[in-house]
Amino acid sequence: MGVIKILNSKDDAFLKQVYYDQDFKQHFTYEFALNGALHHHLYHLGQLGIVIKLIQLKQY
Repeated sequence: MGVIKILNSKDDAFLKQVYYDQDFKQHFTYEFALNGALHHHLYHLGQLGIVIKLIQLKQY
């Protein structure tokens, strides 16, 4: 089951629920975790865009 499908099955209150992150040894809301994952993925997409642009520039 994909993340979008799971989130569509939840109500907004789910995002305020707290879970314990065993790596960071702290409690976080699911909203915080999803927001962080989104920003992380967007950051890497930007990196890929730069790499693609540099590869394209080298081909000429």
